[in-house]
Amino acid sequence: MPIIAKSDFMLQTLSTLLETGESLQYPLYGTIEKIGKERQNLFGFFGVAGDYLLIAILSGTNAEKITESIRVPLEIEKCIIKKSIIPNQYKVHLIFTEGNDVVIRVSKKLLVDDFYHQEENVTAFLDFVSMLENG
Repeated sequence: MPIIAKSDFMLQTLSTLLETGESLQYPLYGTIEKIGKERQNLFGFFGVAGDYLLIAILSGTNAEKITESIRVPLEIEKCIIKKSIIPNQYKVHLIFTEGNDVVIRVSKKLLVDDFYHQEENVTAFLDFVSMLENG
């Protein structure tokens, strides 16, 4: 049971969320903040396909098991991007016109060297979501 996620598993997982004619853009490894009785940061994969944010949440104990995956329409009312005190890390708070907010944390540099395009994908993803604000 692997505890470190792999890039090929990320691409395979996010590709299953694609619909006919869509292509995967900006695949990322990071965390998503889950708000409930207690706040949790869950590891997962993120990407964009057309007008949708793709989210796949990893099992906390098995980096090759997905516990939940969804497609969220990218109808963003507000996008707040904050640079973390940790170098090369960003907090992306997406406030949608309908439904729950999403808070994603991504880092340009990962300790795992399997995610070769993480840095360029983070930069492109941040540029992309910041342009979506208010239409």
